[in-house]
Amino acid sequence: MGMITATGGGMVRDVLTNTQPMILGGQVYATAALLGSAAYAGLLHLGVQETVSELVACSAAFALRASAVVFDIEMGPPGELFRFKTGNSNKS
Repeated sequence: MGMITATGGGMVRDVLTNTQPMILGGQVYATAALLGSAAYAGLLHLGVQETVSELVACSAAFALRASAVVFDIEMGPPGELFRFKTGNSNKS
């Protein structure tokens, strides 16, 4: 549910602002939402206190998304999980 609401909300935002949806541009935000949701569900299943589960899951999702922004990481095409951009672009 966490990933679906993050993705759906982002799509609505992008459609209303008439911009290309971030999900189609390789951004890592849906994966971060999936990580946070899975971490929360997994920690609750293991019997971890709800407040601690919330904090850990939120921190994990934020850390992945922040790392993607800081290190310019994008989701790759099928068969390539992540794509790291380098400073060497083919500029002519």
